[in-house]
Amino acid sequence: MKKYILILLLFLSSSVFCGNFAQKKINEINWYSLEEAESLQKTKPKVIMIDFYTDWCGWCKKLDKLTYKNDSIIKYINSNFYPVKFNAEKKDIVKYLGKVYGSKKRGKKFLNDFAVKLLDGKLSYPSIIYLDENFKKIGVHGYTESKDLFIILTYFAEKIYKNTPFEEYKKFYIKTKKSFKNSFSLIKWTKIEELEKENEEKPKKILIHLYASWMQSSQIMTETTFNDPSIAKYLNEKFYCVHFNVFSKDSLFIFNRSFKNDTIKNPFHDFAIAILEGKMIFPAVIVMDENKKLINRLQAYLTPEKAESIFKYFGDNEYKSVKWEEYSKNFKSEFFKKKTINNKK
Repeated sequence: MKKYILILLLFLSSSVFCGNFAQKKINEINWYSLEEAESLQKTKPKVIMIDFYTDWCGWCKKLDKLTYKNDSIIKYINSNFYPVKFNAEKKDIVKYLGKVYGSKKRGKKFLNDFAVKLLDGKLSYPSIIYLDENFKKIGVHGYTESKDLFIILTYFAEKIYKNTPFEEYKKFYIKTKKSFKNSFSLIKWTKIEELEKENEEKPKKILIHLYASWMQSSQIMTETTFNDPSIAKYLNEKFYCVHFNVFSKDSLFIFNRSFKNDTIKNPFHDFAIAILEGKMIFPAVIVMDENKKLINRLQAYLTPEKAESIFKYFGDNEYKSVKWEEYSKNFKSEFFKKKTINNKK
């Protein structure tokens, strides 16, 4: 069984743990120097966000005055990023990843070599660059209003970029925000305390969706992936589905064990910690067979199209005889017939 887990985890990657930093000021972004961000990244990894600006740039000033003053933007950046402001025309010498960068005079202005390197010579301002935990560049964009920047921030901080194109994520993000207040669930969610009794009376596979309420990716999966009519109909037929808040304060007895939420040690419920083996990556989907034995852990954001192939792989028992690579390569969608879903790792 382990080989199926390994196969799927090749393309299902980690999400973000949102620890609240002790903030210097609660009403503004806590900017770090480049050296500080590099040092912190090595001890407590987060995405580094570098805003390249110049003193004469009007759009840079507008970004500071409007976008960076939005309370939601401030809170999300301070919690999930190491933000750096870097003057592309600064004369100072900077050190980054063991290299030293100076500046050269171009015309009447100086230009810092570090800015030239990270912007690949495309000197447009403002330019916001994102670096992953390994200091690899994963995205860049220019001036952005707060409502659009928030989508971008969640895309990188919650690691959605690892398995979902941005425009596809943005489509479901917007759809979720439009429908959230008036939506109702198409999934017949089973209460976790009633799961074992229902499974004993009528055995079915079990699917547990562990979600973090503050994460956009968790909300979007709930509202769009699990609420897709075809996905919901299939899951209702093949699985007992459980929607579990990883921050729940309720005590629980399940699978012959007692669980609670000891908020003194950490914010997560003991059940979530146990079933995820301490790897607190969300959204997470646990798949179990009819005998409550673990089949797989899926820890990543899934669009409806991606979810169909994965859910059917387990729901139709294909995992028992076919390797995931072969199955996904030949999979043809019945729910989304406009395209064939090929989940290559």
